[in-house]
Amino acid sequence: MQLTTEEVRRIATLGRLELTEDEVERYRTQLGSVLEYVAKLQEVDTKGIEEAAYGSVAEIAALRLDEAVRSDADTHTRLLEAFPSRQGNLLEVQAVFADRSVE
Repeated sequence: MQLTTEEVRRIATLGRLELTEDEVERYRTQLGSVLEYVAKLQEVDTKGIEEAAYGSVAEIAALRLDEAVRSDADTHTRLLEAFPSRQGNLLEVQAVFADRSVE
């Protein structure tokens, strides 16, 4: 299902987005593909399949303990040397959770 440019602009307005003409065309194509996929999903026969509802992550995933595993000295040295940013034996990685209140 392809959307019109007017429909994309209306969706952008609802989302309070300002789009360029190139973005309108790109999103028109992309949103159309998403809607076509959703239409295919609507055709799937789900009769007899029980709904799945989960109360917690523990019910849907088997979690393992977070344990440090030592490597041999050669592997340890090669990893440290190959890591792009470090301080001594500490490896610097990009933040996963950023404190947005500081901005």
